Amino acid sequence: MLKQLGAYERYLKQLPKTLRHELHNPLNRLAMSLSLLEKETQHTQLDYAQHAVAQLKQIIASLSEATSIEDSLNLQTPEAFPIGEMLNHYMKNNIDLHPDWNLKFENRVPENTLILGDGFMLEQMLDKLLNNAKDFADGKMPISVRAQLNNQNVKITVENSGQHLPAGHEQQIFDGMTSIRHLNQDEQTHLGLGLYIVKLITDFHRGKAYAENFEEYQGRKLQGVRFIVELPVLKTEN
Repeated sequence: MLKQLGAYERYLKQLPKTLRHELHNPLNRLAMSLSLLEKETQHTQLDYAQHAVAQLKQIIASLSEATSIEDSLNLQTPEAFPIGEMLNHYMKNNIDLHPDWNLKFENRVPENTLILGDGFMLEQMLDKLLNNAKDFADGKMPISVRAQLNNQNVKITVENSGQHLPAGHEQQIFDGMTSIRHLNQDEQTHLGLGLYIVKLITDFHRGKAYAENFEEYQGRKLQGVRFIVELPVLKTEN
């Protein structure tokens, strides 16, 4: 039974790569055929078909991204890097690039605070958290990002106002293939892999990720969701 379970696990891990390889060429041929048909005739069903092809490509890309990151982490050797400095640069770039997101950043982590891991992977993790917050924010407060030292951990919090997570989903949403996108008006196809990638990268850094609902922001009644990532500190250089 254990051998069968092991073989099944290996099969599931290889499935995204297999799907990407097997579906890539026929999807491209289908997209090309639809483009040629559009030049010859105009029909609403052609628009629907083009949209469906785009959704399929997005699904395959999402599956491939999760698998690629998992493979990269398995091969990656953790190195010490200053997370306070990384967070300052990363958030400054995001605030400059996305003025319409209404980002607010507070960093209480000294620039020379070291953690063991990979700065680039942490930026990918934060990309997922910020995009998630942007998708669900209702605009009643800024998307708030805070970093602080807490019991030898760097604690990063990303908050947005909006609908609460359904009861029981606070940890479940970090599992692959779990999505609550029906709560917003996003028309994209989602597989719930964004927060799964957050968990993969957090686990690589020997940290933990969790989510919780809140009812109050800066002393006023306002509901929303906060995502918290805690990463162990290596040391702080003086």
